[in-house]
Amino acid sequence: MSHDAGSNNPGKTGGALALAGRLLWGLGKRCYALLLITIILGLSGQACYYLISSLMLPARPPARITDVPTRLSESVLLRPETAAAAGTTAANRRSPLSHYHRLDEGFQSDRLNGCTISQCHDPLPHGKNKADRAFLNMHATSLHCGVCHVRTDQKPLALAWYDLKSGKTLTEAPSLLRAFEWLTSPATRGATNFTVQDQAGIVRLLRAASTEAHGETELSALAEHLAAVRVTSDEFRRLVKVTRDAVQGHFRGEYGAKLALLEAGARKPFLRNTGNESAVRDFLSQRNALGEEQKKQLLQQIHPQRRNPTLHCTDCHRAQGSLVDFASIGYPPARIQAISSPQVTSAIDHIVEGKEFHLPEFLGNPK
Repeated sequence: MSHDAGSNNPGKTGGALALAGRLLWGLGKRCYALLLITIILGLSGQACYYLISSLMLPARPPARITDVPTRLSESVLLRPETAAAAGTTAANRRSPLSHYHRLDEGFQSDRLNGCTISQCHDPLPHGKNKADRAFLNMHATSLHCGVCHVRTDQKPLALAWYDLKSGKTLTEAPSLLRAFEWLTSPATRGATNFTVQDQAGIVRLLRAASTEAHGETELSALAEHLAAVRVTSDEFRRLVKVTRDAVQGHFRGEYGAKLALLEAGARKPFLRNTGNESAVRDFLSQRNALGEEQKKQLLQQIHPQRRNPTLHCTDCHRAQGSLVDFASIGYPPARIQAISSPQVTSAIDHIVEGKEFHLPEFLGNPK
């Protein structure tokens, strides 16, 4: 009997293993089915969320718009060093928004402007009125504050370019404007063949413009492309057209220079008031405790030549009777036509009146 019982053990063991295998197989199939169901439900949920969020809910503005600073303070001005330390880079897309509202490589700091080095005003100072902040701060990248805010009887205004590093008056317009003058001249537009001298001239101006814009890479790349191709080739003629369109995205504050009023009887730019240092100190240290009349008196001492009211955009941006002789300060005809067109004045008037407006087509081909 003991022998027969022993002979039945292998069969029982095999049956138990088969049963365990069937159970594991069934459990595996159920787990696999559960995993598939989970994946399908997850993908279906994401698809439904995408459809609802994209078709029914209002889209959120991108971070590069919502993070735009309303005013350019010292901390924002020094942000490139902070970004470099963190291993990041700031966005630098050449759109009207990025140039008008935020700091990018198109903005060059002016450490000679008395309005900002006194710590009274930010480098981009216009922040109260959101409607016209963009246009006003755009001007601050290439104009000294005194052009619009200092009282003078000059008609037209006596203006000159000054170097942002040395403060010296420049004898020529910035290289970028001179490059644009060649690119938009009737001779260049009508040319079927270019000379080696043409090639050398435009390459030199673009390289200089890149240097003045702190090594702006697009200008440098355009110069190297133009230098690398045969001047009589179709490719060179194509690159001239590409360059003419591209440089128009670099007009706002990439000159390495600004325009300033000239001091009376001199070729020296007016960059700051003198003799008002004590009034500035008193105002900065006591302004929260001063009454309105005391503030008014100190501000009058700080700004003895203040223009009130300040210049309006249309005082300069007009075809006839402009306070600025753009040609005399090196603006090429194509650029003068663009900034003096009725489209500009119409946009400005709409902003003042709170109406819908459209940005001037500065980035298109000049007519």
